[in-house]
Amino acid sequence: MRPKAIEGLFVRAAGESDAARASLLGDPTALGIAAFFFGHALIRVLGSSNLGLDDDEAVVQAQVWQLLYSDYNPPLFTWLTFALQSLLGPSLALVEFLEAALLTAGGIFLYRAALPAFRHGVALQAGIAGYGLTAIYGWGIFEEYSHSIALIFAIGFTVWALMRAIRRGTHLDYAILGVAIGVGVLSKYLYLLFAAALAGSALLRREYRERLVLPRLALTAVVALAAISPLLFGLLALDGQTARTAAGLAERIGSSVSLPRAFRNLLRSALPFVLPLALYLGLVFLLDRRRSARPAPEPDPPRPGDPAFVPLLRDATIAMVAAMVLAVLVLRTNFYNARYLIAPLTLSPLLAFAWIDRWGAFPAAAVGRFLRTALVTIGVVAGVRILLYLLLAPPLCPTRCATFVDYAAIAERIAPAPGQIGVIRTVHSRIAANLLIRVPDSFVLVPGHTAGVEAAIANGLPRRCTLVWFQSFGPDPPMNEAEALAAALGRAPTAEESGALAEVETVTGAWQANLLPARDPPPVFGLAELDPSSPICGAHGSGA
Repeated sequence: MRPKAIEGLFVRAAGESDAARASLLGDPTALGIAAFFFGHALIRVLGSSNLGLDDDEAVVQAQVWQLLYSDYNPPLFTWLTFALQSLLGPSLALVEFLEAALLTAGGIFLYRAALPAFRHGVALQAGIAGYGLTAIYGWGIFEEYSHSIALIFAIGFTVWALMRAIRRGTHLDYAILGVAIGVGVLSKYLYLLFAAALAGSALLRREYRERLVLPRLALTAVVALAAISPLLFGLLALDGQTARTAAGLAERIGSSVSLPRAFRNLLRSALPFVLPLALYLGLVFLLDRRRSARPAPEPDPPRPGDPAFVPLLRDATIAMVAAMVLAVLVLRTNFYNARYLIAPLTLSPLLAFAWIDRWGAFPAAAVGRFLRTALVTIGVVAGVRILLYLLLAPPLCPTRCATFVDYAAIAERIAPAPGQIGVIRTVHSRIAANLLIRVPDSFVLVPGHTAGVEAAIANGLPRRCTLVWFQSFGPDPPMNEAEALAAALGRAPTAEESGALAEVETVTGAWQANLLPARDPPPVFGLAELDPSSPICGAHGSGA
C-alpha cells in the first residue's frame, strides 16, 4: 500500500465517529502501532536465537518467583517473565513478544488518551508516527531494554487512565487510575517522577482540577496501594532489603563524575529522543515555508479538541526535565544512558504535534508531508534491521557482539543425563540465559542475579554441575578455570570450592551466520565439570 493511501486510512480513522473508533480492531492507527512493534519483534526473533542485553537478566532471574529481584528495579517485568516462563518455558520469542505487547499497549493507550484532545486527525497520526522517527523508539528500544519497556507501558496507561477519569469520572475510572499508578510504581522507580509531574500539571489546569473528585481520588490511592503492596512487603519484610534498595538507588542518583561530563552525558542521552525527529520536522516545515503554498484543504472539519491537553503535557515534561537538570547540578547524577530519560521525554513527540495542532493556521500540507515521510522512513528502517539481522550479521556486528554466538554445541555437551537436573555456573548473565533456553531441566547460576535460585535447587536431586565461561572472546583478556570460578562465584573461592573443579575442556565455538560467513575469530569456551555434591552446586546436591 502506498504511503499516501496509508495516510488516508489514518486520517479517515481520526474523523470517524466515537462509536466506530471504539473497536481497536477497526482502528488503522492502533493496528499500525501493533504492526510496528510486533514486526520489529519478529525481525529480532528471526535474526538470532540469542537473548540480548537486559533480556538475559530477566530470564535468568525469572527461574524462580521472588517478591524482589533487584536492589534498583521493581519486579513487574520479571514477574511477567516468570509467569510466561512457567507456562511456556524460557525463550527469546517469549521475551520479545512480551516486550512488543507492552510497547503496543502503551502506544495504544497514549493514542487513545490523545484522540479526543486533537483538533486535526492528521496531526495526531503524525505525532504517533513521529515516535518511529526517534532513535530510541525507532531502533534502540528493540535492542537492550526490559524494565524500561514496562515503564513505557505504564506511562501510556497512566495518561489514558488520568484523561479517562477527567473526562468520565466514574468510580471505575478512578479505580483504573489507581491500577495504572500501581503498575507504574512496579515498573521502574523513575515512574514516581513522571507521576508527580503529571499530577502536578493536571492540578494546575483549572479545567481538569474542577473535574477531579476528591473522595474518588481516595479510591485511586487505595487501589494504587493495594497494587504495590507486594513491593512494599518485600522492601519491609526481607532482611535488609530497604537499606539495599536505598543504597542501590543512591548509587545511581549520585556519582563522582565532573559537572561538565555529567551535562555532556545528559545531552547525549537526550539525543535519541529528538534525532532524527527534529531534523525531519525542520526540513518539512522549511520546505513548506519556501514553497509558500496555501494550506491544503482539511481532510475533515476540525474537532473542538481539548486546549488544556497541550499545557498538561508541556508542564509535566518541563518539570521532569528540570528535575533531571537539577539532579545533575546538585548531585552530579550521571545519566549516561537514554533509559534514564524515558520518563521525562517519552511525551515529547506527541507534545510537539499537539502544539502544532492548536495553531490558528494549521499547516495541513506540512503535517501530511511529515506523516508520509515518517511512514516511508519507518519502512526503510525496518528493511535495514532485516538486512542486518537476516542477511549480513554477524560480519557487520562489532567484535564484542554476543548476540550471534552459537551456543548449540556447548548446550549439547553439558546437558544432564535422564533423571538428573543440570546446574550451570557461569560468569555472565548473557551466557547463563542463552544456555538456560537450550539446556533442558537445568538451572543457571550467575553472581548478582540468582541468589534465590540457589535456594530453590537445594533439594538433593541428582545433578550434573558444570562451569562455563569464555576462555577467549574478542578483545576480552583470556580467562583460565581458576579465574572463571572466582568470577562465577563473585568472590575468591575457598580451598574446598576450588577442589570441586574436575575435568576441564576447551571448546571452540561458532557464530550464527546467515548469508555471509563471520569475519571475527570464533569464541573459545571453557567447560569444567564440578563436583555435584559441592555446596557451589546447590546444597545437598548429588551426582547419583
